[in-house]
Amino acid sequence: MRVIGETADILRRHFEIAPEELEGRTDWATVLSEASHRMALRALGGVPDLMNLDALVVVSSSFFGYPGLARRLQVALRLPEECTCLDIGNAGCVGATQGWYVADALLQRGHRRVCVVASDAVGAMACSPIESPSPSVEEIVARCLGSDGAAAVVLHATDTREKSLFAYRACKLRTRLWGTETLDWNVLRATQNSLDFRIAKEIRDRVVPEASAILKGDPGTVFLHPGGRALLDHLQDAGIVGTELARTDLEDGNFGSSAVLRVLARGLERGVPLESTVFLVTFGPGKATSVLELQGVG
Repeated sequence: MRVIGETADILRRHFEIAPEELEGRTDWATVLSEASHRMALRALGGVPDLMNLDALVVVSSSFFGYPGLARRLQVALRLPEECTCLDIGNAGCVGATQGWYVADALLQRGHRRVCVVASDAVGAMACSPIESPSPSVEEIVARCLGSDGAAAVVLHATDTREKSLFAYRACKLRTRLWGTETLDWNVLRATQNSLDFRIAKEIRDRVVPEASAILKGDPGTVFLHPGGRALLDHLQDAGIVGTELARTDLEDGNFGSSAVLRVLARGLERGVPLESTVFLVTFGPGKATSVLELQGVG
């Protein structure tokens, strides 16, 4: 597993719950829920003027039942009872683009200030035992790439006079499914004593044509959800992502739904110039390519 991590250029990984604390645990649904809840709380703790949110969109592939993570966060943070709280679950790495699109739709319908928080415990998933005495490559790779993490972004109407990192005029979500043969390429299921967690190697060769088909050569600035080095090498060679962004955040592993938000934040910190169109590109279970297109960026 160490060799696979080094080959993927992953230098460090982040665990909300220490691996030694997870030894002997069998309640993996609870583990993922606890970790996602704690990380989301911390991410939201950095949101300014939290009590003036009028909507919260929570993205997570944890195993929360009912009430969901959004409602639990509303209670924990004592958000106003009038605050709209929505959950987007089990979307994997494409969840942040879907959450942003829903938040934008809320703004279009009268909400003034909406927060999207994405929280996934992909590192904790990696600590679950492999029950098979002869694990497949897909099972091993899935446990080498993940980190636990969360990120939050606030969208607000332009007339709120709130300071912004950037503004955009319109938002569009493009989603492309890869075909029925890819349905089991990414799998996360809670079994009796472990997680069935697999990532198929075929994704690497499929990702370039799928990304090319949905982007269709459109000019703009691309922020891409990071995978392993091989995946990004393919995308860079195809001209889909530039050299600088191709290595942004790769060294920390795959954070799941929050990954593309982290890439966007680091790109802005590094002063990456924004074209008038910005794309947030994600690949998720199913398999699917999801691209959030921000138009009229300024």
